[in-house]
Amino acid sequence: MNSLNLHNGQSKNTKIMRKYFFLLIVILFLGSCSPSPKQASKYNNMLIRQQRKVIEKMDDLIKSFSLYNKKQMNQAYQDLEKTIDQAIDTVSNMKGFDGSTEYRDKTLELLKLYKNVTENEFHTVLNLLSKKEYTNSDAKIVSETMLQARNRLSKANKAFEEYQKQFAKKYNLRLVD
Repeated sequence: MNSLNLHNGQSKNTKIMRKYFFLLIVILFLGSCSPSPKQASKYNNMLIRQQRKVIEKMDDLIKSFSLYNKKQMNQAYQDLEKTIDQAIDTVSNMKGFDGSTEYRDKTLELLKLYKNVTENEFHTVLNLLSKKEYTNSDAKIVSETMLQARNRLSKANKAFEEYQKQFAKKYNLRLVD
């Protein structure tokens, strides 16, 4: 009977050791599955590439406003709309990163705000600057509308940059302009 108890004791210890060993393997496996900073950087760059394309076209539109060339303004506006739609489509089709879609979703939120500013504030400015008779009243509206657009864009960009800094910190990335 003593030898049976010894065998049962060993069996319990063996079971406990197996559980701890299994737990150790799971922890090691999960630790090795976390994305590397290089992977995080690649994901970040894919998202930011879309944002930069839109900002470039937005800058082109704003520059065209100062030229008062209706054809050029319309072309710049259409290019911006097309670029935003393409960026939204590209980002929408991206997978999440490290089990989360939060960064992708934040980028989509920003791109949709760019689209809203384009369709509202920039469209208003385009229409006013395209008029045959541009008045002082129109100039005042353009100025106020551009200020509103700048404030909305600035606020959204600031919030996005804060999230991007959190992402960078979490994955040990160094952000550069």
